[in-house]
Formats: sequence, structure tokens, C-alpha cells
Amino acid sequence: MLLGRKTVDTLSLIDSGAGLNLIDRNLVKDWSLPRRKLKKPLAIRNGDGSINKNKKITDYVKLDAIID
Repeated sequence: MLLGRKTVDTLSLIDSGAGLNLIDRNLVKDWSLPRRKLKKPLAIRNGDGSINKNKKITDYVKLDAIID
């Protein structure tokens, strides 16, 4: 993964059927990735399909990834 001019090797799990690409907030913090605010927060759905009333997705990060 490219972080600015720095390359970081990491393992990842790819789910080609996923509706969203998500990243762990601790990874964002540990790697000092710049967070950007979404114009409109995204609702989170629980496993049963109901909307999570306690949390919403409010930020995103932009990453360039090379998969080989």
C-alpha cells in the first residue's frame, strides 16, 4: 500500500461482493492516514438488517493500493 511516498506492506482480505470498502479506525490512527469528512454520514446496518442507532460512518480515507 502506498502512503504518500512511503510503501507499507500489509495483509488484507478482499471481498469482491462487498457493498463498501471499510478500514479499521485503529489502522487509520496508527498510520496517521488523513481522514476526510463525508458530506452526509452513512447509516450502519446490524447483522439483522436493522439500522444501528448508535453509530454512523462520518469519515473516509483515500488510499492507493497495489495488489499483486
